[in-house]
Amino acid sequence: MRTLDPATRARTTARVRELVEGVAAALRLSAEVEFIEGYPALINDAEVAAAVRRVGARELGAENVITPLCPQLGVDDFACIAERVPGCYVDLGARRPGGVEEPLHSPRFYPDEGCLPVGAALIAAWAQSRA
Repeated sequence: MRTLDPATRARTTARVRELVEGVAAALRLSAEVEFIEGYPALINDAEVAAAVRRVGARELGAENVITPLCPQLGVDDFACIAERVPGCYVDLGARRPGGVEEPLHSPRFYPDEGCLPVGAALIAAWAQSRA
């Protein structure tokens, strides 16, 4: 189950358990709910995200820095790091111009590796801005 924050995850988990057990009891049955915890919500640190946007606008041009209009439910193990250290997840953009858009974990995903120097430059510029 994916949620945007830990509190919603806890409430939703409790509510699912309550509903399942309630329906089972109404039918004179028993039910057991087991949740296997996956990755936590990936929550960007607001200050780090703002700094990365500023550096990105300076280095790549403001028109190339896109902030999603609403939160996204993608998951990544970076979420575990971001729980402990302020950080910011960045979608670099690796689709080949004119290429077919395939999901990241598709066997047909074929990134434009030209994005790698751009990403490295962005990380280096952000690191220098912190010095």
